Amino acid sequence: MPLRRSGRFSCRAPLALLLLSACQRNYTFHTVGHYEAPGGHFEIAIEATGKVRGGSDLSDEATASVRITPAPGAAGDSLHLEIALPDRLTWTLGRGPGGSLPWAGAGAVDTLASLLRRAGYPDSPPVELREVYGAIEGALLGPKATLMEGQTTSLRVLGVTSTR
Repeated sequence: MPLRRSGRFSCRAPLALLLLSACQRNYTFHTVGHYEAPGGHFEIAIEATGKVRGGSDLSDEATASVRITPAPGAAGDSLHLEIALPDRLTWTLGRGPGGSLPWAGAGAVDTLASLLRRAGYPDSPPVELREVYGAIEGALLGPKATLMEGQTTSLRVLGVTSTR
């Protein structure tokens, strides 16, 4: 007995193949995030661009420019970070000194905490520091990892946009 082809199946199969092939394409992203760290009394502005390879959810090829500035009414210097995945961080403190440090791994949160102290932000509790790192790292990893409203307990999300 021959199998009967339904009209529904013949219409759905090309659509499914088209959607599946779209998931296999590389795409570029541009993410802009703005957060406030109330415990540390500073704001974080992140602009990240990168490429997510076809079949992946997260980027392994991205750069971010991060500017940390005092919250309104707070003291502290500006801190500018330039980060490139997988492990490059260059930093500048205000108009003054700068340098390069590793970014990846377990020590990245400690590196960030040290730089924040140098900029005059010694008050961030550990959970807030981890979320600041998470916001930066999430923007670098792409739209699926970007920290949004409702995904943080310590930071205030002031705005996030991401385009593909």
